[in-house]
Amino acid sequence: MVTAGKLHVRLTATGAFAIALVLAAGIVAVNSGNNLLYLVVASLLAALALSGLLGHRNLRRVGLRLIAPDEAWAGRPVSVRAVLVNGRLRLPAFLLALGEQPGTPAGTVLEIPPGESAEVTLTLTFQARGAHPWPVHAVTSEFPFGLIRRGGRVWPPGRCLVYPSPLAVPWEIAEAAEREGMLASRQSVGVGGDYRGQRDYVPGDSLSRVQWSSWLRLRRLQTKEFEAEGAPPAVYRFEDVPGPGTEERLGQLAWLVRAGLRRGRSVGLVLPGLTIPPGTGETQRRRLLSALARFGEPA
Repeated sequence: MVTAGKLHVRLTATGAFAIALVLAAGIVAVNSGNNLLYLVVASLLAALALSGLLGHRNLRRVGLRLIAPDEAWAGRPVSVRAVLVNGRLRLPAFLLALGEQPGTPAGTVLEIPPGESAEVTLTLTFQARGAHPWPVHAVTSEFPFGLIRRGGRVWPPGRCLVYPSPLAVPWEIAEAAEREGMLASRQSVGVGGDYRGQRDYVPGDSLSRVQWSSWLRLRRLQTKEFEAEGAPPAVYRFEDVPGPGTEERLGQLAWLVRAGLRRGRSVGLVLPGLTIPPGTGETQRRRLLSALARFGEPA
């Protein structure tokens, strides 16, 4: 939240001109003794005081939270949804500007009704992988007259998980991993693949796979088994990528994971101290990339 204790005040160009005008009018009024000028100066001073009061109240109980994107990659700009929340129940908030620096807003909200929120799209860049706290942002406002810019720095809660920047590797490495995965897939049971063998019948087995002739020879029913059908899994290992450093290897593994899943492979990962069995789908993709992003963090 932006609170009064955190507010910073700075004159705008218009505000500096207005104060200079008030001072000039005051000097002329004192030297001339003109009652009309005294009234003008008093009105201008009242307007400045009113501007300060309204501007101060405009920023009270204004909060900020950032919504993490679906994916964030190290070194690449990413769009983040920033939500400005008006915590007041009676008064709206006006002319709120949001940015990493007070003078360079990334977005502006004209009005937020009482108890409601408004979204601004920010573009952020994280230079390294890992779980990063959100950067500090400035919430400022020139309400009501544009004379003074008030604002404060806000620390949004939460973190953003940043994946390693993908680094392309030769296709021979990916193909070698897929060949190893193909050998592993020979141990998995499924339907539609090559004939694997027989086992004793278990209630619930499909009758179409029952070996009826075994009853005549062995006096017991057996069920035919087949290998799993589909693309063979690919298991990528930390020590198998060329590197040379840890960050380069993680980036290459991120590239292999994306490429393998896009090609329809069931992808797994072997890191020092962590093994993720092959799988498919968006959940598996996030699990693999998250493991690469958090590699080396304390347990």
